[in-house]
Amino acid sequence: MMTKEDINRLNAADIVGVAEALGISVRRKVAICPFHADTHPSLHFNTARNRFHCYVCDKKGGPINLVMEYCNLRFPDACRWLADAMNIRIDGFNDNGDNRDNRNNAIGLRRQLPPKETASVKPDTEYLESLLRYPVINAEANDFLFRQRRLNPKVIAWLGLTSISQPAPCWRYGRPFYDAPSLLIPYRDIDGRLITVQGRFLKPSVSHPSESPTSVSPPSPTLLQESSHQSTISNPSSIINNQSSSINPPSVPRFRFPKGSPMSIYNLPILKWLKPDEPLYIAEGCSDCWAMLSAGLKAVAIPSALSLSKSDIEMLRAFKLHIFPDHDEAGERAWIRLRQWLPQLVRHELDEGCKDFAEMWARGKAPVVN
Repeated sequence: MMTKEDINRLNAADIVGVAEALGISVRRKVAICPFHADTHPSLHFNTARNRFHCYVCDKKGGPINLVMEYCNLRFPDACRWLADAMNIRIDGFNDNGDNRDNRNNAIGLRRQLPPKETASVKPDTEYLESLLRYPVINAEANDFLFRQRRLNPKVIAWLGLTSISQPAPCWRYGRPFYDAPSLLIPYRDIDGRLITVQGRFLKPSVSHPSESPTSVSPPSPTLLQESSHQSTISNPSSIINNQSSSINPPSVPRFRFPKGSPMSIYNLPILKWLKPDEPLYIAEGCSDCWAMLSAGLKAVAIPSALSLSKSDIEMLRAFKLHIFPDHDEAGERAWIRLRQWLPQLVRHELDEGCKDFAEMWARGKAPVVN
């Protein structure tokens, strides 16, 4: 039975770390609120008081409350999840034969309890494959990927990205789930089997007529297999940032995963393309990963350091790892945590004024491997 002291220890867990363990992306102590249809970050984290508060839907509390709300768990189950996720020893909770005192394996040994309503749900990968079978890059995706981000079309084709102009379900007989226009981003295991598909909503933008996107048709994925990831774009002068003129309809989340989607490293199939002693770069998101591949670097994306399982860590330890941490607090925390479990990880610095690798690439300042 838990004591008051046990509860106090759980509520003393770093609130930002707990949020990241749940899969909430926190930047500069704010995040998109998962408890309502949020379009601008309204979930704030007070690290001094170790509490969260959404100033729109008024959800608030400490670490235990955050787990209860996010995972729809009862108080005891939320405490159990939190104890295992943050490696906090509570008598009777994590005495199951594992070495819970081994801090270096805390990430891999934590329990990941899904929300009750998704515990037995898995993505309909057979149906999702049908959405990916004939990739289409619509006007909004073309603008986002090739005009704004300056990505290599061969990379986008090899990764199997597609786009939709009308809302689409994530189940074969379901209601519309992926908003439109959106990118559909497949997550696959190392052998190429589909795990899930992430939707990324593409904000309709109002651009000057002279800035209309050029038409770029991605080539067949086989073309990339026959050549390196060398970019066809040389020294783009700057990224065109039209976010200030973007129209983001209310109640449309930026990213969407089907219920039951497991946390996974993105672009695992690239591991089979690595040559002996070839470096592997770790990105903090898909767009950074696409930029690294466009620069000729072999890369995977890890959404959160705390999302790594023990098997993920063991797999990554076999590679020569490199990282360009984002220029923010979350990037620094990711670097520190990854370096703890992956001591061979080599740090590289972004160009001054660039917040992440994707921006550095779009500005023409990223290193290119021929």
